[in-house]
Amino acid sequence: MAEPISTVVVTGIGCMSPLAAGRERSWRRLISAEGGVRAIDRFDTEGYPSRIAAQVPDFHPEDYLERK
Repeated sequence: MAEPISTVVVTGIGCMSPLAAGRERSWRRLISAEGGVRAIDRFDTEGYPSRIAAQVPDFHPEDYLERK
């Protein structure tokens, strides 16, 4: 039995990385050899062995994911 054909449309691309949110800023920071690891500021790190991480700035998962 043949598989149904699906249509996929790509309307654009973007970049979310620890360097920056957005393609232009991420690229500028990348070619400037800037790092994306910094102090964690999204939650209290008390009791954790590390206080640094490569967080994605300006990323709010609730804007993209449904709560389960």
